[in-house]
Amino acid sequence: MTVNKDWFGGSGQAQWDPQRVEEFKRIALEFLRRSFPDGQLRYASMHMDEEALHIHFVVAVWVEKTSANRGHQILLQPSENPLLKNYERAQDMAGAAFAKIGITRGERRAEARRQARAEGKPLPAKKEHVAPSQWRAEERRRAQKEKKRILDAAEATAKVAVEDGRDLAKATVKKSRKRAIKEAQARKRRAAKETAEVTRRRDAAEEQAQQFEKAAAAASSTKKKIEAEIGSLEPIVQGYEERAEAAAEKFHQKRDARKLEEENMARISREKEDMEGALPALQQREADLHEQVQSLAQHRANEEAAGRAAQSARRIEEKKLAEAAKRVQLKVAEAEAISEAMEVGLELVADGALVWQDAMPDSKPKLSWGPSAPVDEHGRAEKLKEIRPARRLVARIARLVAQTVKRVLAKERQKLQDDAEYVRGLREQWEPEAQARLAQISRGPDGGPS
Repeated sequence: MTVNKDWFGGSGQAQWDPQRVEEFKRIALEFLRRSFPDGQLRYASMHMDEEALHIHFVVAVWVEKTSANRGHQILLQPSENPLLKNYERAQDMAGAAFAKIGITRGERRAEARRQARAEGKPLPAKKEHVAPSQWRAEERRRAQKEKKRILDAAEATAKVAVEDGRDLAKATVKKSRKRAIKEAQARKRRAAKETAEVTRRRDAAEEQAQQFEKAAAAASSTKKKIEAEIGSLEPIVQGYEERAEAAAEKFHQKRDARKLEEENMARISREKEDMEGALPALQQREADLHEQVQSLAQHRANEEAAGRAAQSARRIEEKKLAEAAKRVQLKVAEAEAISEAMEVGLELVADGALVWQDAMPDSKPKLSWGPSAPVDEHGRAEKLKEIRPARRLVARIARLVAQTVKRVLAKERQKLQDDAEYVRGLREQWEPEAQARLAQISRGPDGGPS
């Protein structure tokens, strides 16, 4: 993002108006933050190493989509931002934002070309962008040409002056040798003075040419620095993508684990209710036995036997009930231990501490330590102890995660290949003018591959 150098006050930082520099910086940052919200603006840097101030910025537009074929996806899709979808609209909005400080939008060349093409008129000539390297090379050629012109002019002037001195000396020898010598010496001093002036101008031209070369070298160094900064951003963007995929996978895993845990708790609750429902039946049976004992008073011996039998049966049933309640408590405790172990195991899988290792020629498929696993053996032993109740489930989940990641990567690679084929097909349909322009960009400013 930049503007013509004359708006700042001239060519180079020394001629710029500080107030205009601050106004441009303020409006530019407001426009970028407003146009690329929700973290889309990742980087912005103001550079003052060329004729006009300019701002480099990097944006990343992430979107979430769900489709029947590919499921839930997190994609890098610049066209979701209206400014990146239509650059002419971006120029219109930028012109409106900077109008408050007296900067207007440039010529609508693309619109003029479309209108001329629609009306069948000759297309306006395209303005060719001059690369900084090409501009610096042209400036160096101009400086060398000016240097040669100044040197040639100085040499011609000195030669003429010397020749004039010689001719004058010969002409005045007949009149007065002394006067001729004096005048010749005066001309010689003037010629020496003019030669010194020409030499000074030549040195100044050489110094200016050296300054141009130094400026070209500084610009080249700055370009390499910018390219290095942009290259350093690529792993950061890739890290954002990997963390987004890991977060989404971790969310799905926790949701499935929570659902499984709720189903287990519901089953345990039903078993507990069934045990509690058996207790009133036992109590009712005891009441029936007691009623039989009272109604059969004449058969006391039989009543006592029946009573002892009933009491014995009651103790057995109570013992069974106690054992059932104990089993329920053990199952609840086991479910809680499995739930806690599952939570720890899922966190280890999500953080990359535990990974699934497929079968190798010398080993079977197994759950293995990942790059973020504890370094010391004691820490690893503690983690294994925590996930022991649910180790099999954790291993199955880790295997499913590894298989899912492979499938997702395979789909993404296929999609990239399809997109490349689609772009290749579009290139074959481009107009000759667009193909020639693309070929020129691909060759680079020096004619080699870009």
